[in-house]
Amino acid sequence: MRDTFIFYRSFKESMGNLSDKDKLTMYEAIADYSLDMKEPDLEGFPKALFSLIRPILDANIQRWRNGHKGGAPMGNANAKKTTKKQPKFNRKTT
Repeated sequence: MRDTFIFYRSFKESMGNLSDKDKLTMYEAIADYSLDMKEPDLEGFPKALFSLIRPILDANIQRWRNGHKGGAPMGNANAKKTTKKQPKFNRKTT
């Protein structure tokens, strides 16, 4: 499982008008889902709010998984970094 996750300012701002109980529920749901892939059991507005936040969490989890694959293998064209300068296009005649 993961040890860290990204928590965006937009998450905090979206929970600004929730009651303290619902905020705690949301913080716990985000942390549990991001770190342990534990599906939250939410009701009402927190459930709706989590459904908007979930795709962002899923995208970050996928980036984390892809990063653990180690990147492109050596010798792969995707692993090469080119620093060639493109030739200038000097057209002297038409």
